[in-house]
Amino acid sequence: MLRKSLSLVIPVLASVALVPSTADATTLGGAPTLRTADGGRIQLKFAVDKKLPVKAGKVKTRISVNGDPVAQLKRYGKHGRDQVYTALAAVGGLQVGHKYTVRFHFADGTVVRQVKLLKSSY
Repeated sequence: MLRKSLSLVIPVLASVALVPSTADATTLGGAPTLRTADGGRIQLKFAVDKKLPVKAGKVKTRISVNGDPVAQLKRYGKHGRDQVYTALAAVGGLQVGHKYTVRFHFADGTVVRQVKLLKSSY
């Protein structure tokens, strides 16, 4: 009887031990979008599953587009349960229709995506 109950308890404890490490990770909620903006800048818009940390009124997550850091990272609103953020960047030499590397440096890890630069819709 004891042997039977131990054989059931051990897999449950092992699965519970693994859940906290992956449950707290920040994940992107869909594909980020990269669009041209006025003044030679670009706008990055993305969604995450939880609010990003804020210190002194600024979002404390580092993001880079094609190796250059973004500026003016702000919360934009919500899309369903996801939090939506926008960032502006002055990155030179980018062409509409080409894909560029976007790195999200979250507190719990780095996420890298290839994002196509689209023409502004306004």
